[in-house]
Amino acid sequence: MLGGLKIAPATKEKVTVRDAIGYLEPVALANDLMHKTTVQHSERIKKLIALIPKNGGSRANLPDDHILNCHRKKGVGFRDIYGRLKWDHFSNTITGGCLNPSKGRFLHPEENRVITAREAALLQTFPANYKFPNTITKSSLASLRGNALPPKFSFIQCLNIKNHLDRYIG
Repeated sequence: MLGGLKIAPATKEKVTVRDAIGYLEPVALANDLMHKTTVQHSERIKKLIALIPKNGGSRANLPDDHILNCHRKKGVGFRDIYGRLKWDHFSNTITGGCLNPSKGRFLHPEENRVITAREAALLQTFPANYKFPNTITKSSLASLRGNALPPKFSFIQCLNIKNHLDRYIG
């Protein structure tokens, strides 16, 4: 109870990156168009991504000769960009930049690529069979996820509203 209001119970659910996306087939074998939706990088960026340590590394771990000029000044930029997710940790927030490694910690924990559109959706708690429009651009698709409230969060908030309405409206 909070100020006389019954609140939805905490789920105490702890979902790791591995729990959310670890079971997915390799992108090359996927039949799911959303799992094939990713970004094609230049050769320079592919090499940069390959140098980032698996399972949680970031641009901070790059050899000095691969640090981008814009990151050479101390205290400049976010440390998570060009970062890999960690298998056994929670995901970071999925934003509209989730298909771009320069926008945050959106690299796959092991594979040398940014997460796919399906992986981003699963990390944000969309059901695995959720259908997204397949006629929009990749950036619009990423924005749909980044601007959405996670479905599980929304469900819990709806329970709170329902409990409140039940109490006061009957």
